[in-house]
Amino acid sequence: MIMTRNNNHVLKTQRVSQNNQEFLLGVFCIEDILKFTRYTEYTILGFDENNENKPITREEVQRKLIPSKINSIVDFLIHDPNAIFPTNLVISIPNHVIISQVENENTGIVEITLDTKVFNEINKINNSSKGDIYLSIIDGQHRIKGIENAIEYFKKEITLNENLSRTSKNNTQYQQSILELRKKLNIINKIELPVTFFIDPVLEYQAMIFSTINRTQTKVPPDLVYSLFGLTKNDSPQKTVLSIVNTLNGRENSPFYKRIRLAGSGSKEAIEFYSSGNPVLSQATMVKSILELICISKREEEIARHQNRKYFLQNNTSEHPFRRYYANDNDVRIIRIIFAFFSAVRNTFTYQNQSLWDFETHDTRKPMNILQTTLGFTALLGILKETLKKIKEEDNDKIEVYESILSKAKDLDFIDNNSPKKYPYASKTKSILYNDIGEKIWGNSFEKRKIIE
Repeated sequence: MIMTRNNNHVLKTQRVSQNNQEFLLGVFCIEDILKFTRYTEYTILGFDENNENKPITREEVQRKLIPSKINSIVDFLIHDPNAIFPTNLVISIPNHVIISQVENENTGIVEITLDTKVFNEINKINNSSKGDIYLSIIDGQHRIKGIENAIEYFKKEITLNENLSRTSKNNTQYQQSILELRKKLNIINKIELPVTFFIDPVLEYQAMIFSTINRTQTKVPPDLVYSLFGLTKNDSPQKTVLSIVNTLNGRENSPFYKRIRLAGSGSKEAIEFYSSGNPVLSQATMVKSILELICISKREEEIARHQNRKYFLQNNTSEHPFRRYYANDNDVRIIRIIFAFFSAVRNTFTYQNQSLWDFETHDTRKPMNILQTTLGFTALLGILKETLKKIKEEDNDKIEVYESILSKAKDLDFIDNNSPKKYPYASKTKSILYNDIGEKIWGNSFEKRKIIE
């Protein structure tokens, strides 16, 4: 927290020792953090003793942000009522802005009094002037920039509604919007974040800290992420699609029966379940692919978790054919469409009276042709999307309709014993297979995908 004492700002922190190295740890609300630091594009290389200790930066030493990460954080704060940031910001404090550092030996509390220029320079930035940043962010710059952008969003929306309120004859709705926006802005400003401070760390040490934090983090497996959506009570596209995938995997007559590798597939029960199956498709791949037929973008996927289904009644296009079914609580129709199409794939694409979709034996999990792979699944799902644009809605859950369409491509050599192979197990094959099937079905009117080597 920040205290004010004798017109000076004081940071209240706790000393922490790890492996013979020390740092300070404090908890500050967002509005206080933004009083002493901001995101800066340039790395601070040092301070100029001959020019009031102003920060030294160099244009070639930059920390560019990833816009998609910033947008995700902004959406998180705007749309998620349970938005939290449990991980620490890591910030550097240069020695020359510390007026005093007092430690209480009994409590371990360390109070750091900062030079007022730290806060005065931030105030210049707040007033759209050029100001220097002295407390620089070692780790957490995306969070800070996302927070800054979210706050700016709410301020602009408040101003817009205030202007509309002044010019409208009936301003009740605008006044209500202003109250709600101010409430949300206040909630964001009061969010508390854990902050780790290092005092006067050299640039190499800052780089080591940043590298260690980001290099040692373990990425959460996508299968587990989607499984966790299934445990929530809240309705969402992710939860719905996970349920669809589980249904397709669990029905004995389904073309995906025991074919999808779910999270926790290493458990005793799962091993027994899959003993007579071939789970070559990952749950994450299935969920992600189907979600793309509901949501317009990855960004919307995150926003939509906090919207009711009626939100999806807007922006309905043929590029997202499952969107309207989700919007109208018709999840069963999505299951029926996928079930019918891939049943037709299983029935149509055969060799010597054996389905090329099915595995001949259950003593191997290795795909024997391109249709049995993830590449084949994603290419075929693309063909399904194109097919749905061209058939009547009342026919889109009929196996025989898809069989008549797919039969035009049944002479393609999916076995592919050629050298070199036409359908190698490589990412470009998704487009190659999609183009070959589509051209057979629709001829020259079919729009091919670009092959990226």
